[in-house]
Amino acid sequence: MLTKQDLTAFDKLMTKRLSEQDKRFDQKLDQRFAAQDKRIDAKFVAQDKRIDAKFVNQDKHLESLKDQIVKDITYMLQQSVINILCEHDKRLDRLEKHVGGFPTIAS
Repeated sequence: MLTKQDLTAFDKLMTKRLSEQDKRFDQKLDQRFAAQDKRIDAKFVAQDKRIDAKFVNQDKHLESLKDQIVKDITYMLQQSVINILCEHDKRLDRLEKHVGGFPTIAS
């Protein structure tokens, strides 16, 4: 027959084993969660790299588009506004020759 001391010793032993088992279980869970976190982090890092590469490509495209717009505007200015200013300068030169005494705008 079991005495009270035997039951107390058995209870302590079982409590100790349960505690050890809980610790091992917690350690395994921590390891699994750490491994899962690493996988998720690696996935997000790869996804961030893909998104960054997309933005770099879009930035390059926008930069080339901006350069093309600047070239187009420069060409339009050369074809229209500069010709108008040259014509205006020619008119002023003719007016100066006609009226005389006025300095040219270019000087």
